[in-house]
Amino acid sequence: MKTLGIELNLTNQCNFNCSYCYEKQEKYCDLDEWSEKDFTNTIYEILSNTIDNSAFYENGYDNVAFTLWGGEPTIKMNLIKLLNDIIINLPNVKFSIITNGSNIDDLIEIAKQNYQNNKDIHIQVSYDGNPIHDLNRVNFAKNATSKIVIESMFKLYKNNIKFQVKSTIPHENIDNIF
Repeated sequence: MKTLGIELNLTNQCNFNCSYCYEKQEKYCDLDEWSEKDFTNTIYEILSNTIDNSAFYENGYDNVAFTLWGGEPTIKMNLIKLLNDIIINLPNVKFSIITNGSNIDDLIEIAKQNYQNNKDIHIQVSYDGNPIHDLNRVNFAKNATSKIVIESMFKLYKNNIKFQVKSTIPHENIDNIF
């Protein structure tokens, strides 16, 4: 059985100003933002072309996994909630999110809803280890963000929400990771 992975860039906006962010330098950062209507229509179109289509299964697929990213996808929490509402009762559709960890409270509630429906949700939090994190992942006022991210990871842990840590490891940071 195979899973079809679909990545959705929810927004180009971000509340951090990371020094090594390649996305803010790419031309697609000027793309239009999703409207709720367009996002909803796109999700339903994807579902009708996958899980509602016999060719999907004939080609060996049995699951769809959306990955939400951006900028910072939690800036568009309304879209995350829309996706969750659409797929929460579909057993063969799930989603994951790549976040900087700054807006974690609503994600915890969404994860709990998924767990109650026997569904997994994958949350990936970007954290580089200090001091490198606070040198490279700052907000627009150039303030350190590691305290926010660490508190968010602790909240996930306290709420029994599974998550992974994604680290950008420049050569000068290898000793600070472990």
